[in-house]
Amino acid sequence: ALPIYLPATLDLGRYRDDLLARYQNSRIEHQLAQIALEGATKLRVRFPEVALAERQEGRTAKGCATVIAAWLTLVLNGKDLGDAQSDTIQAARTESDPVVALISLIAPRLTEDDALVTLIRNLVHEYSSE
Repeated sequence: ALPIYLPATLDLGRYRDDLLARYQNSRIEHQLAQIALEGATKLRVRFPEVALAERQEGRTAKGCATVIAAWLTLVLNGKDLGDAQSDTIQAARTESDPVVALISLIAPRLTEDDALVTLIRNLVHEYSSE
């Protein structure tokens, strides 16, 4: 079984019920463009701790790397995703190593793991080739 990283205080049953109720509410509309907004912040909140825990357990953290690489690919290809940090993101794109610079915007600690950075870099290359 794969580990699940959830806060100990989370009432999973209630969370699930609340989530299902939210998505059954036809008055709430979720546009893809809206969901994509503030990607850097969403990545920072959702992925670094999981990636670091996975790496500490000797796993690749490929799930996290995949999501991070997908965002990096869009950003590196000039896609404006609507982010309050867009100036900082654009500046990172011009760094000598934009992959590391962009990962650092999400969580500088991730850049300390050479294997994880290499995995993300390889995924970005793969996605850019498609």
